[in-house]
Amino acid sequence: MESSIFSAVCARWGMEPESSYGNPVRAVLEDSFKVKVEPYLDFDEHGVVFGKPEEIEMDIIVCNRTLILCEIKSSISKSEMYTFRRKILFYEDRHQRKADRKIAISPMLSQRAIAVAKESDIETYGYPEDVPINR
Repeated sequence: MESSIFSAVCARWGMEPESSYGNPVRAVLEDSFKVKVEPYLDFDEHGVVFGKPEEIEMDIIVCNRTLILCEIKSSISKSEMYTFRRKILFYEDRHQRKADRKIAISPMLSQRAIAVAKESDIETYGYPEDVPINR
């Protein structure tokens, strides 16, 4: 656990790429819960998420026909949680399917980000081992 906190701190201050945190978390989810974490990439031509046309990226977990939209980052601020909420709305509108669960995983979640998550029905977890996949 100390290693993951160190990695998160390094990533937060630009000392490691974000993938150095996200890739191991995806692997833990896949190994622990026997699910597949798929990257979701799409282009938001109307600027719904970022206010201008931009590529959208997040993770999708499908487990027993349950759709889970997931944000995995070394740290998540209040504004990043709002961005994740807009990504969810973009996905649901684009694919005409509501997410069964919305999950943010990060060892560094600000209290303000957690407040946004609660009002947005987004579950928050510090570590992938904490995530109950089948609930």
